[in-house]
Amino acid sequence: LKPSKEQLILFAKFAGSARYIFNYGLAHIKEALENKQKVPAYTDIANKLPYLKRSAETAWLKEIHSQVLQHALKNLESAFKHFFRRLKNKEKPGFPRFKKKGDNDSFRY
Repeated sequence: LKPSKEQLILFAKFAGSARYIFNYGLAHIKEALENKQKVPAYTDIANKLPYLKRSAETAWLKEIHSQVLQHALKNLESAFKHFFRRLKNKEKPGFPRFKKKGDNDSFRY
């Protein structure tokens, strides 16, 4: 691929938004685990996406296609499925980590 400058900027926005949503979902799950509450499922967190897009602090998410944000949450769901499977099989589990800017920035569309 040879993306233009504008496309590179758009790709960076998409990757940053996917990272933000992944970390947002992970924070909610960690908080629920720490407080011994029910762990929110994919649909619980995905249902908050429209509210996040309408919120003043995260209005920039309106520019991002919803599928990109939903795939970020699917990636989080998959990470937790793998984590719990490893726990069940008594393997080294590796709890999902927060994503950092610049570390394998990616998104699915």
